[in-house]
Order: sequence, then structure tokens, then C-alpha cells
Amino acid sequence: MVFKMQRAGIVVLIALLMLGCTANNEPAKNKTIGKNASAPAANASDAYSFCNLLEDQFVKDCLFDKAVEIRDEIGCNKLDLPFKDRCLIEIANSTRKLSLCDKVSLTSRGKCHSAIEGIEGNIFNCYNLERAQIDECFMGIAKKANSTVACQRVENKASRDACAREVAKASGNSSICLEIAGIGGREDCLYLNAISLNRPPDCDGIDSPLENKCNFELGIRNSNENLCSKITGDNYLMNSCFLTVAIAREQASVCARIESNQTIKDQCYWQIAKANSNQALCYRILANSTREDCFRFIAAKDSNQTLCYEIVTFGIVRDQCLYDVAVSTGNYTACVNVNDLFLKKGCLAINSAGN
Repeated sequence: MVFKMQRAGIVVLIALLMLGCTANNEPAKNKTIGKNASAPAANASDAYSFCNLLEDQFVKDCLFDKAVEIRDEIGCNKLDLPFKDRCLIEIANSTRKLSLCDKVSLTSRGKCHSAIEGIEGNIFNCYNLERAQIDECFMGIAKKANSTVACQRVENKASRDACAREVAKASGNSSICLEIAGIGGREDCLYLNAISLNRPPDCDGIDSPLENKCNFELGIRNSNENLCSKITGDNYLMNSCFLTVAIAREQASVCARIESNQTIKDQCYWQIAKANSNQALCYRILANSTREDCFRFIAAKDSNQTLCYEIVTFGIVRDQCLYDVAVSTGNYTACVNVNDLFLKKGCLAINSAGN
């Protein structure tokens, strides 16, 4: 009897435990978030639950991404400005709902309208905005449509020029720069377009010092000596361009185009001679010290003792050259020809230590 009662008690206990587990497994009744406010299911709420498990610094990005993904405008309200505005603009853009723009703060409302109108190509709704937001709306539409039609409606002159500049860059059409009223702004637009698009012919349309800068930058970027030659009235800039291109291409013929600056020309031959162990280029260097440095470097690099005797300045330079060759080759017969007693002693000492 006692056994039966104990067994009955165990059965009751198991049943209670099962009921408890079942109760704990029922889904929580959460508030519905999103467009389908009437649905009793907690789908939107579940969509954000993962975000609450993240560390604080990641929660905001998670809420933003999820609201945009499921197009949940109510979910944007979980965010502070400016992220709330960005969230609503993203959803307005993807759903093309102009009414959402009314929920965006005034400072961002122009961006919201331009995001939608830029897709539909309709600029007239911009006029329904506050005065301060109309120009911004036109500019946003112009950028998206790659058209200056909307730019021409921008009232502020500086903003109108900036609009044309952005469209010129986005569309790759430098002729749009010519629509800019101010000469400085027009030249700046042509220059920026040429540089960003790597389009050298556009430099030719610039009528200001920016033309030289344009040819210099693109000449170096493209290792194009002909662009360097277009630089006028600034020999230093032109010669620096030739020097950089010559070294990049390791082409001595470009060095020959350097004008009125023998120091830069000597450096040009010296750098290419070093890179290619081209002793013939050393003879083109007019400055004695640079020419002898050239011979000394190549002599040591190529273990060529005879080049040391091309150094006409007797003394430490030639002796150092012979010393360097002896050390680099392990052929210490060159030590005998070193005149400087200190270097000769050091050279012979290394030889003795090696033996």
C-alpha cells in the first residue's frame, strides 16, 4: 500500500514537472513592432531580440540594420538622431513612400525627398519642403540622375556650382564644368575631374596655374614625359616631373629633356646608373663629386676595381673605392694601391684576419 502511494506521488510529481516545462516553453507575449501592428505574432519583436544580446557598442548598428532590412519604420524609433533619420530615409528610399519623409527631422527632410525623387526623376515635390531644404533636395536629385537640370534650380550660387561639380565628377562629363559661373570654380572642376578620372586631355581645357599642376600629377601617375613637357613657365616643376618619370621608367633619355638645371639632370643620370649598374651614365654627370660617387658605387657593386681609377680626385675618394672593392670581392690585392695609410692598414688587417 505504501509502495502504491509512493509510486502515485512520483507520477504526480513528473506530471507537474512536465506542465511546468510546457508553460516555460510558451512564447512570450511581446508588443508588435513594424508595419503589421494588428498581428498578434511577435515577429518584429523577435527580429530585434538578437540585438539585445550584443555588447552595448554594437546594439545601435544591429537595430539600424534590422529595421532597414525588414522595412520597419516603427523600429527606427528605437534609434537616436541622426541614426533614426538615416533609418527612415533608407526605408523611404526602398519603399518610395514620400509620407515617411514627414517623420524625418527638418534638417534631413531634403535628403529624404531627394532619395526618392532621384529615382522617380520628379523634382517638383522639392517645392513642398521648407525653403532651407529645397536646394538640398534639388542637389540630391541631380547627383542621383547625373543631370544638371535640377542643379539649375538651386538658388544659392555656391551650392549650384557645387552641384554641377558633383554631377560632372559622377558622370565623367567635364563639359558640365563649363556651366559653372565662377572662373575659379570652373577651373577647379576641370582639374578635379581630370585628376579623379585620370584623363590627361582634360588638363588642356584649364586656363590657370592648375593646368601645370594637372599635367605634373598625371605625368607622374602615368609615367608620361610628354605631359611633363606641357608644363610652361615653371622649369623646376617641369624638371621635377621629368626626373620622377625617368627614374620610374629607368630611362636615361628622359633625363636629357631636363632643362636649365644641371643638378637635377646629374641626379637623374646618377639614380638610373645606380639602378642598372650602368657605368656609361656616370660619364654624363658633370659634377665631379656626383660622378665619382657614381663610379665608386658601381665599382663596389660590380667588384670592378678599374672603375676606381676613373676617379680623378686623388685621395680619400679613390682610396675608399679601392677599399670597398677589396672588401666586397675578397681580393685584397687592391689594398696595395690604397694610398691612405689608415685605410690601407685596415684593408690589410681584414685580409690577415681572413687568412
